[in-house]
Amino acid sequence: MGDHPQAGAVKRRLAALMRKYADRIDYEGAPKCTGWSFTFEPHEGIRFREDGHGCRLWYLGDADYARAHDEADSPAPRADWKALAAGKRGAHHG
Repeated sequence: MGDHPQAGAVKRRLAALMRKYADRIDYEGAPKCTGWSFTFEPHEGIRFREDGHGCRLWYLGDADYARAHDEADSPAPRADWKALAAGKRGAHHG
């Protein structure tokens, strides 16, 4: 026995509505998009992008964002995201 043909659409709308209100109730814990994405490039590896192609990067709430800063190795080189998005390997500044 299969679901009604419109059951999937109803489930998706309900899930989107629940996610919307969950994020409003617990904004600090809500997933947030960075505005960056990445693709796996042949013979290159991961390429970070600003053009929306590939998989979008998200972090799971404000605590994870703070953790990314708190657990950073100092004095590690900082990535030059624009150069990485342009496909330049080894792009960083001290």
